[in-house]
Amino acid sequence: MRLSLPNKHHFLVDLSPFGLENDNEVYFAADRPYGLIEAVVTRDDASDAGFTWPAW
Repeated sequence: MRLSLPNKHHFLVDLSPFGLENDNEVYFAADRPYGLIEAVVTRDDASDAGFTWPAW
């Protein structure tokens, strides 16, 4: 199994200037820092799947 996951950071929005509480419901996604997490998961006893994509 091959995984490619974006590493986006989410920050809690401070709603106090509007007289509101944020009970961990409103977040914003920052565009920086940003990364890509990639991984391959295999089983030792699985048969060879052949070439499907380049390994990292």
